[in-house]
Amino acid sequence: MTEKYEFDVADLSFELEGLPDGFTPTLTARPERTPGVLELELKVTSAEPIKPASTKLTWRVPMDRIHFKWNPACRESRFLDVTSSCKNSFSTRGIDSPPVASLYDIAGTNTLTFASSDAMHAGEMGIHVGEDGWLGCRVQIFCEAWDPITEYSVIVRIDRRPLPYYVCLRETAEWWDELIERPLAPVPEAARVPLYCTWYSQRRKLTLSDVAKRAMLAKDLGINVLLIDAGWGAYDARPTPETHAELFSLIRQVHDAGMKIMLWSSPTSTTKRATELFDGKVLVSAKSGKRRVDPRYPDVREHIIESYEQLLGECGVDGFKIDFISSIAPAAEDEADDDRRDYKSVSEGADRLLCDVADRLAAINPDVLLEYRQSYVGPHMLRHGNMFRAVDCANCFADNRIRTIDIRLLSGRMPPHADPIMWNTCESVESAAAQLTHTLFSVPQISVQYENLPADHTDMLRHYVQFWMAHRDVILDGELMPLDPQSAYPVVLSATAEKLLAAVYGRAYVPLPAEVPGVLLLVNGTFADHVVIEAAGALGKRQLTVLSCTGAEVCDREVDLAAGLHRIDIPPNGYATLSAT
Repeated sequence: MTEKYEFDVADLSFELEGLPDGFTPTLTARPERTPGVLELELKVTSAEPIKPASTKLTWRVPMDRIHFKWNPACRESRFLDVTSSCKNSFSTRGIDSPPVASLYDIAGTNTLTFASSDAMHAGEMGIHVGEDGWLGCRVQIFCEAWDPITEYSVIVRIDRRPLPYYVCLRETAEWWDELIERPLAPVPEAARVPLYCTWYSQRRKLTLSDVAKRAMLAKDLGINVLLIDAGWGAYDARPTPETHAELFSLIRQVHDAGMKIMLWSSPTSTTKRATELFDGKVLVSAKSGKRRVDPRYPDVREHIIESYEQLLGECGVDGFKIDFISSIAPAAEDEADDDRRDYKSVSEGADRLLCDVADRLAAINPDVLLEYRQSYVGPHMLRHGNMFRAVDCANCFADNRIRTIDIRLLSGRMPPHADPIMWNTCESVESAAAQLTHTLFSVPQISVQYENLPADHTDMLRHYVQFWMAHRDVILDGELMPLDPQSAYPVVLSATAEKLLAAVYGRAYVPLPAEVPGVLLLVNGTFADHVVIEAAGALGKRQLTVLSCTGAEVCDREVDLAAGLHRIDIPPNGYATLSAT
């Protein structure tokens, strides 16, 4: 039996449903640390251990200045619709989407951003768009199997400050960082440079001789990391120079060229070796039927970690793409007890695995590269990896733009990586360049057959890598300001004290801030022949240099820009630099 509890805190009314009898809940406001941000502590206690059940905390707010939504699972669905695919609700856990949702107005100003401190255990978050002018908010806990407990607490953070939505999301991520004891993973230099990924260029039809040739061509273009994606073999194959002579030769060749090399892996896959070792220690997804070895068993974790140690220490690779983490299924509610497991929670078991992988590999190589893929990009994952890649969106630069920006909004100093970038060689060079300019605010992963590129495509790629590296400071480390998420981020800005970078991806103007630093960079990610800027104040005399996407100079002259609107002629997917004189 359960009952409904009601709480009035601050100016909001809450309901709690689903908590089994025997628990006593309280909901109280914590001392205010930031004006406009309400932190509520939901605490449940019982005299004797009781097994919790799915429990939801709900409240309603008037739909005043609530025009659109953002959450880490919504992708292109930013509207407040009620269709089954609208992603108004989504699942959360440490190895999947993080628990935060933002509601904002058409100007991009936050109305309500709410988040849960429990970013580890399986839960749900969501909104309900009512037909009465009110909107319901929901935070759901205990959405996986638990052992009986006597106490549990979670903090719900409700931010109603009228700030840009991206500021509220960034500060939510900083809040999680304060709560989670484990520090963020270190970020080596090689996690912040362009790389060559084999996936779309070769998929599973890998020949290491072709990989070697393309790696050297990539090196010539300024690309210094090679990621061999799926198709090279099983992560736990324990390669030796005798069994994998070609792989060892490739590793030596790549290192001799001054490059780093990474291998794809799927650590919980039921490989032949893992199946033989761990029969009965498998999780099966109730939805897909997919089977994954269970990280709640210490011997399973040890097998995985030792396999990585062997590849890093004996084979000499520099890192790994660690794939399909969110595919580890939750445990069934009626699962039998097993004393061989040291965790009840699948989320906790997986987190322990990834903690130990990161720690033990760092003991071998402090600069080990560890890549994870969207949607498992939440605050706990930021402790385990140093490269976070957009989920698959081959040949779709708009999707790649959206997904990399979405990662960046919560990733702090961790570099987001584009889904491997590819295009058809029959495209115009301006069209091919769009695949790169639209992923500008992430580390480019390139997946093309370099030897088949037309000459102008090669020139374009070489020039883009040079531009990206030259301005990596503002691209990756600047204050990110992505405008209008509901329109797929048509304008994105990033600023440091020395540079302001603005990229235009639609028929929109660039609103410049009141203070513009000495270097203003404008990237035209459209097929128009210009971009429009709006200067809040006079920019004064500036040297205007315009380059095409291949690096050809189009214009170099002095301009004097007053306050107001200005048309700057820039060819499609080219860029302009306006430097103070």
